[in-house]
Amino acid sequence: MPANARQYQRIAPFYDLLELPFEYGHYRRLRKLVFNGLSGRLLDAGIGTGRNAEFYPQGARVVGSTSVRLY
Repeated sequence: MPANARQYQRIAPFYDLLELPFEYGHYRRLRKLVFNGLSGRLLDAGIGTGRNAEFYPQGARVVGSTSVRLY
């Protein structure tokens, strides 16, 4: 397994925990602003661990994509 794949596998389970101070210190406010007033079909490019999901507008149809190169 390539080195970057090993690193990803090691960090991925803890990513949300590592980001927690930033999430509650800054990002949550931004997420509310970004999704406020949106409706219909949304593309969440780089959906990652799904942190935006709770901010999606009710009734919105969301498609998400993430790309992680492991090789």
